[in-house]
Order: sequence, then structure tokens, then C-alpha cells
Amino acid sequence: MTPIPLPENELTGLEELINGDLWQRFVSEGKVFPIDSVVGNSSYLRLKPSSSCRIFIQGVDRHTATTPPQGFLLHLFADLQRTKTAFAKEQTRRHLVGEDGFGPFIDEASCLIGVPFPNDPEIPDLRHIYTPDRFRRTLSDLLPEYPKEEWRIQRSLTKLTLLAYKPGRRAVFRIKLKLRRRSGDEKVRVLLHVKVEHPDAAAQSAKNLEEILGVHSIGHHLKIPAYRGHSNSRTLCASEWIDGSEVSFSIDENPGEIDLSREIGRALGELHGMKAELEHHRSPVEEGDSLVDLCTNIAELHPDSSPLLAEISRRLPAALSQLVTESSVTAHGDLHLGQILLRGGEPVLVDFDRAGRGYAALDLGSLIEDLHRSGCHEGLATGLLDGYRETARLPVPQHLLLLGQAVFTLRGAIEPLRRLRVDWRDRLTRSLQRVQTLLEEGNSP
Repeated sequence: MTPIPLPENELTGLEELINGDLWQRFVSEGKVFPIDSVVGNSSYLRLKPSSSCRIFIQGVDRHTATTPPQGFLLHLFADLQRTKTAFAKEQTRRHLVGEDGFGPFIDEASCLIGVPFPNDPEIPDLRHIYTPDRFRRTLSDLLPEYPKEEWRIQRSLTKLTLLAYKPGRRAVFRIKLKLRRRSGDEKVRVLLHVKVEHPDAAAQSAKNLEEILGVHSIGHHLKIPAYRGHSNSRTLCASEWIDGSEVSFSIDENPGEIDLSREIGRALGELHGMKAELEHHRSPVEEGDSLVDLCTNIAELHPDSSPLLAEISRRLPAALSQLVTESSVTAHGDLHLGQILLRGGEPVLVDFDRAGRGYAALDLGSLIEDLHRSGCHEGLATGLLDGYRETARLPVPQHLLLLGQAVFTLRGAIEPLRRLRVDWRDRLTRSLQRVQTLLEEGNSP
């Protein structure tokens, strides 16, 4: 396998973990499960070159309600004392032990600690998903129409699928429940989309879902999942699972696909016109500061891009200041093609945990840029905008759409490194050049 070129860093064990035999040594010592490769089984990486790195390694993807999927959250540090301190703290916590019997461990030689999934110290309620009694009590909060005195969970028939996991932040599950009435043979199936989050972010996410997904009259075109509720702790919230397919567009022009993109635009226009009591997204000034910080972090990972990042950092705050005169809307906040599903041929918008009062240009620009990045023909973006104008209250100027595209591209620029792509440096450079081009086009008279 071709070695992954890693950024310069001060972490003792990172190179050996990614490109060496460190994981295999852990396997031989009985600390972890065997995998084909760290690169192929890594689903998350967050690197701070001078201090630490988090990486999640996933093994067998089990789907039962009692046995978590194989996974290990690895935390690497730049010095041994920080490693020992973190492990000492980890030892004070209660851990759920899976059928493999793995537990937390420390490897002093590589300044690394490992914690088996689902024992995330920053999402304490995550392990309760796989604890029968706690899981049933949580379901009582989510499914009041099926009280535990009258219904029991058929746990052997209940399926849990881990869809996404960002250590320390959130885990997303698809849960297929089988319930049986205690007094007879009646059975029901319930499909849920469940998110477990860090306590600091969970309350706001639950409020967003309750406010948006709980709306009953939302327009003719906007389709969203039904809201099912949240746990008493509000760290877990659930909505209807949309049993649909992902949106997929071809690279060649297709009238049917253009009609679909137009319908997505109509739906987005209705979302932006929805009256919902939501927290405001970052102001243009705050967003500019956040993106300049991101540029600084990227420069640390890829110093050769520093001149380009400095130019982007100079242009972005002024470009974002143009949003000040725009009216805020009910914005999705994380819109891309993966957040749109097809059910019965109709688009359904999903995943509203980052929703808030924001700017239409950032939502629209994100979706347009995702179409561009996917190699789709320009007619789809045109259809999207045409549909949007039919239902939106206000038009979005072209220069602000370009700004939205630039912000989306910059925020995703480091993703190839997180996915441990061999060519992540080239991909990163192309993304930054694209950001610069979009900012220049948006500034043209």
C-alpha cells in the first residue's frame, strides 16, 4: 500500500500507526481487533500537528441492539505526561465492555491511548444505547404511544446501524424497532433516525429539530421527516427514518433530473420562508473570524499553501460583510446532496441539527457547489435556482451565491486529509484555488 504523506507533526506514534505496524502490534498484544489496514478502516481523523490527534478505527459493523460495532477511538499526544494524565482520567470512568472484551489501554512508547466504542468520554449517553434498561427508558420518552406497560421491545429483532460518528461530538444511528403488545400478538415496526450528541450541543439540536420538524404546515414542496422527540437529558433526539434513496445526478443533461433540481429549489425556497424560532447562526463578522482561523489551521497542516491561504484570509471578511444587508432566513446550515433523499420520487430534506437563522446565499451556494464538485451539468444549478425563485420571498444576488460556494469549498478543503487520501495535498491545493477563483468572480463588476 502506498504510504500516506502526513503533515509534519510532533506526535510520536502517528506515522507508525498510519504507515507502520503499530496496529498489528496491538493486535498481537490482544488490545484490539484485526483489520485489513488502518487507512481503509479509518472513518474519522482530527489532527493538531503540535499537540494531538484523534482517529476512529472501525471493524465489524454489527447491527444488533445489544452488541456495539467494533470500533476504537485512538488519541495520540505529543508528550508522555499528557498521555498518562488522559489515561488516568479514562480509568475513572465506567465502560461498557462488548463481546470482544476489549477495554481502554495506554501505549507509552507511542504516546497513545485507545478507548473501545461506544465509550466516548465526551458523549456519556452514547454507551446507554447498548444498555437494555437505559435504552428502554429512553424509548419511553420517544414513543409515548407505545408505553412500556403495554408494549415490549423484541431486542433480538431490533437492529441498530451506526451511520456516522464524530468522536466527542455526535453519533447517528438508524434504528429499526420491533415492538410486541404484552397482552396479545399485535406487532409493530418503528423506524427511527437517532442522534446522540455532546451535552453542550445537544439541547440546541433538539430545539432545532423540535421547532422545524414539529411544524405541521410547511408548504406544498418542502418535505421533511416527522419529529419523534428527545430524551429527558436532551442528549438524544429522534425523527422519522426516511426510507428513501440518495439523490444522484448524471453528468449529461437530462430533462427529468432538471425537473427534480427545480423541485429541490422550490422546497428550499419554502424552507427559507418558514417562520421558526431558531438561534441565529454566526454573524458575518464571526463567520469571517472562524474561516480565517480555519485558514491558519490549514496552513499548519500544509505550509506550502500559506501564500494562497493568506490571500483568501484577506478577501473573505470583506466578502462576508456583504451579507449584513441581507435578510435572515430559516437556513439548513449544512446543505449538500447527501442531505436530500428521494421518497416516491419526491425530494425530502433531512438533518436539521445545524439549522438556524442564517443566510440563503450560504445554503444555496453550498448546494450549487456540491453539484459542481460532483461533475453535474450546469442545467441542474439553473433548474435549482429557477425553482427557488418560484417560492422564495427574496432573490439571492449572484455575487453572494459565489460567496456561498467559496465558503462551502473552504470548509471542505481539508476533508481529503481526514479521509487519508494519498493525494490529499493536491486535492487541498485545488480546493483553495477554487475558493480564490470564486472570490475573484464574486468581486468582479
